[in-house]
Amino acid sequence: MRINSVSAGIAAATIVSLSFVLSCASSGGSSYADTRSSESSAASRARAAQASKSEPPPSSAPPSSAPSDSRNQGGDSGGGLFAFLFGSPSREAAPPVPSGTLAILGLPSGAILFVDGSIQLLSTLSLPVGEHEVRVSRFGYEDYLGSSTIIEGARAELKVELAPAPFSVRGVEPGTEAFDPGDPGFLGGCEILLEATAAGSAQVAITDAQDRLVRRLPAATIRQERTLLRWDGRDEQGHRVAPGDYRILVEALGEDGVSSRAEAGVSVERGLFVRSTSLYSGVSGAMFAPDARVLPSGGAEFEVGALGHLVPSQSGITGRATAQAGLRLGLGGGPSGTGYELDLSTMGIFHPGDPEANQIDAFEVTGALKYAFITGPESAAIYAKATWSSFYDPAAGGWPSDWDGPTRFGGLSVGLPIEEASDNLRLFVAPELQSSTFFPGYGTDLSWNVPGFFVWAYLRGGFEVTIENLSFAVSGALRSQPFTGAALALRQPASVGAEIRWHSPSSPLIISFLMTGEIRNSYDYYLSSGIGVGLRL
Repeated sequence: MRINSVSAGIAAATIVSLSFVLSCASSGGSSYADTRSSESSAASRARAAQASKSEPPPSSAPPSSAPSDSRNQGGDSGGGLFAFLFGSPSREAAPPVPSGTLAILGLPSGAILFVDGSIQLLSTLSLPVGEHEVRVSRFGYEDYLGSSTIIEGARAELKVELAPAPFSVRGVEPGTEAFDPGDPGFLGGCEILLEATAAGSAQVAITDAQDRLVRRLPAATIRQERTLLRWDGRDEQGHRVAPGDYRILVEALGEDGVSSRAEAGVSVERGLFVRSTSLYSGVSGAMFAPDARVLPSGGAEFEVGALGHLVPSQSGITGRATAQAGLRLGLGGGPSGTGYELDLSTMGIFHPGDPEANQIDAFEVTGALKYAFITGPESAAIYAKATWSSFYDPAAGGWPSDWDGPTRFGGLSVGLPIEEASDNLRLFVAPELQSSTFFPGYGTDLSWNVPGFFVWAYLRGGFEVTIENLSFAVSGALRSQPFTGAALALRQPASVGAEIRWHSPSSPLIISFLMTGEIRNSYDYYLSSGIGVGLRL
């Protein structure tokens, strides 16, 4: 009975709704006219009388062209239902814009056609009536400038004749004001952009502040308006040049026999090299040891990576997998090399073989702000880091897992990275103070039997060697016992990480091979390895 009553109610409501729509569609007035019921009938009769005075005599127009007042009030009431469902059709189409045709004759291959400042892909165009400006540009020729008047329905023709342009180098521009040849890969060199008016060849020489020749680049053939060259910051013997100001001198000769010269300046600075990073610990640097350098203002790096973990069969622990992603942004705010950097990263730690953990053991999001206040061969910075973590470990009754892992815990930390660097070697150390609502244990050695607030220290450090486009880094972290009033002591185990990074010499691409682990004895350890891919901009 309940279902029948509901069905009957729905049917009744549907019939009432349809009746209302049909009644509106068949009524003489539109919905707008119906809502004006507050007008008095006298006012309506007065308005109708006034309208009748202004109507022309019946003989002045055919009867069919003078609809009655009731039809005017209703508008398109005959199609009221159609309009209610689909909207009223347009009463009057917009008049067409008068236009004509313009044909460009003699347009050479490779030329770019502009009409009124906009690029056109076709040589025959339909244009509005009036005056139009035409420009044709092609490498090796002077720009053609002309105009044409378009008449409605007529075809206008404009014959283009390009005159050869005399050869000249309009300018030379380095891709950066300063660079560090010690930076591996793409960022360790300087791109040089030549702009020329016609075909030819160019010889580029690098000189120092005393006008002494440092390097002569291979001759360049100019076949287009912009030609890109590159200087790797080395001299004729292949050695990195000393820091200082250098000049880029261009001597070019066109195919027409005309010579041209241009020059620009660029600086070489040491200490600008900012290593790429996986943000594994949440702060830029090596995997476990943040470094003391920041990206320049406007610089950015993005990287993703994944690692698979191996554990001994005797431990009874299932294998783990880690996936991470990070973004670095250079914020500037100081002299060259100093300033702020913002690091944002996330990490997921998975247990593929543990159905109770629902395949995931931990998920973390970290934000860090680093300020470099000393730059050069000796560098120093300070950072603050905040991490939000979501852990799950059924064996521990929902407490965080007994694994130090990436040492990224929900809480706050501050650190002071210090660095010493030479041409190919960098040493860095970063003491860190960490606070959290729990303290990480290892294996069966747990330390969070009751909730609380814990503060402890890390000593992070490492080194990095750079050879050409490769960099190799080793880093580690030692953890102290919580500060509870007892004597300061270290807590097992130590975290260790190693990475090899290949920096593409021709693009911002970076490919990383990563290894990390923690070891306490022959059956109580974990090791992991994986790969990362990044872009440095």
